[in-house]
Amino acid sequence: MLVSKDENRAWFLHDDRKFYQSVHVVYDRQINILHPLMDLLGGKVIDTTNLKPIVFNVMESRRATLEYLLKWDFLHNSTSTFMGNKKAIRVLDEVAKGEFQALPAEIRMHNGTVINDYYVINVTTRKEMMNKEKSILRPEEERESWDIYEKCFYDKNCLGESEIAIDNSKIILGSENLRRAVREAKLAGLEFNESWGGICFIE
Repeated sequence: MLVSKDENRAWFLHDDRKFYQSVHVVYDRQINILHPLMDLLGGKVIDTTNLKPIVFNVMESRRATLEYLLKWDFLHNSTSTFMGNKKAIRVLDEVAKGEFQALPAEIRMHNGTVINDYYVINVTTRKEMMNKEKSILRPEEERESWDIYEKCFYDKNCLGESEIAIDNSKIILGSENLRRAVREAKLAGLEFNESWGGICFIE
């Protein structure tokens, strides 16, 4: 059941921190034509006319097994975007239809096994959501063009009518509706956080 507009607050989305840090699902920069930052986190629709599956390579390690990877509905990877299986995409589509693209992925295991069960989630709704008036700037001598804030604040209602969106800082936020749908479906691999790495919500 969808919550009311007033209750449909935003959450910071992040990969599940329980995912083993020794398991690496790495974006193949030599094969893929899309840029992981400019394209996959660009907040825009990608032309899929001639797009081949996006390739990721799984680095060999004791814990990097097929069984381990397939237990995750949202699969941690080396990019800052998310990857989801068909079940995850179906839930996303029910809540946030038209606000993302599901781009086919090809995950290549170190032993030659290929997994075709996942999709890169390209969030296509882009908004300026940070509250710049209340965010804290770094001292002028410490600022970079891409990093001028010491602490970033977001309003809980910053998503507006959206269920999932990305802002100009490449931060992806999801709604309370999405959080409830993910929990009800018991999907593994995606966190909904109050704060993350120096960013947090204000009332």
